[in-house]
Amino acid sequence: MQPGTKGRFSVPLKGITFVCVPLIFELIFVLALSGLVRQAEADATAAMRSARLIELGHRLIEHSFAAAGGCEGYTFTRHPLYKDMFEQSAKGVATTLSELEHTKSSKPAQEAAKQEIIIMSQKYLGMVQRDMSLSNASDADALRVIRNSLSGEVLRMLQNRVEDFLGEEEEIRQHEFLAQAHSRHRLNQVIYIGVGCNILLAVLMTLLFGASITSRLRIMIDNTVRLQKGKPLNPTVGGNDEITQLDEVFHEMADSLKNAERLKLDFVAMVSHDLRTPLNAIQLFLESLVAGLLGQLSDKGLKHAGRAQHNVKRLLQLIKDLLDLERLESGTFELKLAPVQVSSLIETSIECVDQEAAVRSIAITAGACADAMVMVETDLIIQVLTNLLSNAIKFSSEGSQVVVSSALVDGNIRIEVADHGRGIPDELHEDIFDKFKQTQSSDAKILEGSGLGLAICKLLVTKHGGTIGVESKVGEGSTFWFALPAHRPVQKVAAMVAGSQSLSVVLLVLTATTVGLSGCQLKENKSLASTAQLVKSQQFLDEAKAELAGQAFDQAIKSATSAIELDPSDHLAYLYRGYARFKLGRPEDAIDDFSIGANLQPNDYQCFEYRAAAYQSIRRYRKAIDDYHKALNVAPQQPTVRGKLSKELGLCNLSFGKVEDAQSALSQAIGLVPEDSTLYAARAIADLHLQRPEKCIDDATIAIKLDAHNASAYYARSHAYGWLHQTALSDADDAAAKRLFAQSYVVTAQ
Repeated sequence: MQPGTKGRFSVPLKGITFVCVPLIFELIFVLALSGLVRQAEADATAAMRSARLIELGHRLIEHSFAAAGGCEGYTFTRHPLYKDMFEQSAKGVATTLSELEHTKSSKPAQEAAKQEIIIMSQKYLGMVQRDMSLSNASDADALRVIRNSLSGEVLRMLQNRVEDFLGEEEEIRQHEFLAQAHSRHRLNQVIYIGVGCNILLAVLMTLLFGASITSRLRIMIDNTVRLQKGKPLNPTVGGNDEITQLDEVFHEMADSLKNAERLKLDFVAMVSHDLRTPLNAIQLFLESLVAGLLGQLSDKGLKHAGRAQHNVKRLLQLIKDLLDLERLESGTFELKLAPVQVSSLIETSIECVDQEAAVRSIAITAGACADAMVMVETDLIIQVLTNLLSNAIKFSSEGSQVVVSSALVDGNIRIEVADHGRGIPDELHEDIFDKFKQTQSSDAKILEGSGLGLAICKLLVTKHGGTIGVESKVGEGSTFWFALPAHRPVQKVAAMVAGSQSLSVVLLVLTATTVGLSGCQLKENKSLASTAQLVKSQQFLDEAKAELAGQAFDQAIKSATSAIELDPSDHLAYLYRGYARFKLGRPEDAIDDFSIGANLQPNDYQCFEYRAAAYQSIRRYRKAIDDYHKALNVAPQQPTVRGKLSKELGLCNLSFGKVEDAQSALSQAIGLVPEDSTLYAARAIADLHLQRPEKCIDDATIAIKLDAHNASAYYARSHAYGWLHQTALSDADDAAAKRLFAQSYVVTAQ
């Protein structure tokens, strides 16, 4: 089915519709709003114009009467003050007429009346100026002309005309004010209605979009969970877009996976029955033949029969490994955990390979052994140990020694198998645990290895919540190790036992601790019921720790929460739950748990360390720095622990911009862990911020000597060389930094 099938309403088209419909509405809304704003502005302008005309009219009358008064006063008194008053008033009349000329009325009739007023005012101004010029004459004729002048009559007519004009303009202004208020009211209504409609449209579009897309995506996500758990899938989602197509393809893929799984099961059944059963019969026949139960064979016949018997045994072992590998990878494998002493596991494993070691005169000795217990399925961990021991025997020279030891490291039991064989190249330390991987291509033929043993060991250890690895140098031998969570004794139960005066109580508690409370009836005694809760809480804690090691963070949260419900005073439960929440991207919830843990046990530096990391992830650097200091105050005097905390404190200070504090913390970390190249690289960057290029070059050079692939060191040294104008060295380091950053990006992407 192609994406461009006719009739499909694609998701991009829905997205465009989702954007365009509100956009069109917004455009209409803006246009309507713009029209109303323009109308309101026009009403306001008209009202202001009317107010201006009224002001000019009043000023014209005022100046006209003042001019008349000045003229008359000067005529009869000849006082220069009246003459100045006349001249200023005449000038005011002229200025007012000029402004009146340039101020337009909103109605044509008023504009005509305004022009008539201007003409009358100009006529009056001319007449009064003539009277003023005649008043300078001293003869009686001039005075007679002034007394008989018509300027007073013209002034009264002008006053009447202006008052009529002002009355009309006042009505116009009142009308415009009302129109302006109405426009403002309509504008508010349109805004409220538009915003409401916009919100309603957005909600409707979101609901429609969600109904057509997100609900179907939810079904598809549920299908992925169902596919992982082997449950039936939901029916295909409706619709005619790419999501429908994707769901159809997903169903087809699920059907293909089911068919592949069915073929795989058929193959396993075939291997299990059609191959292993006949091979067992052949092996039994060859054993009878070699034992002489079917008659005597010649030496040559015995040799060939023995070789055939060995090959059949090897083939059966290969089939067993394949079946074990399939069983572990299927996800349906369940562990039957029980506490067991580490020393017992090592002793049993050595006994299993004693005969194989004796053939090659190899001594297997048990080195230092931790007095501790682990919660494991005994047979499976013995299988891991015997596999590692068998490999050590195969790759060791005759007459050499293989040492098995164990130690308690950071709450985990680390078991090591050390040999003095040929060693493993550094580039194969990780790949050696892959299926069918050999250190040399000839190993499968010469040493008769299947390449599955270490892969099975890794799956078994990981299933127990542990880790596995190898430390080796070519020509010096190898040390294979795996670490499992230590099974902690329940200290609170021990305390209750120590404080109990009743022998029967001691026996009951010890029995409950050993057999996991099965068969113990503790309902009659409240203190014993509390003891049972503590034991159960410890079991949940052990499960949470194993789940954290196996990165099953959701399940770890559930186990830790169950432990908290049974014993809310145990800070480790909050520590485990907080760590799981932090790994699932919930730093705020993690901070709450770490805070409770720190309050319950203020001497556990990990509560402060993890809370600092959570604060740092949400860029609350000041809080993170305070917590790193608290962690350092209570941390044990172990160089690795304090070096790690000082390093994190320095990097946090560097992110926060407190460069000098960062340099101080990083220097302390370098004093504790001088072989860590990242510390020198970080201090080089701090040197660069403090404008110390020579010191930056020194630190970056040390970092590069410790780790030639430290891109940050090259980056810092490149800038320092550039600061000192050493262009060639700067360009070389810049190219190296870019190359290493690119390689790191490619590895991360892969």
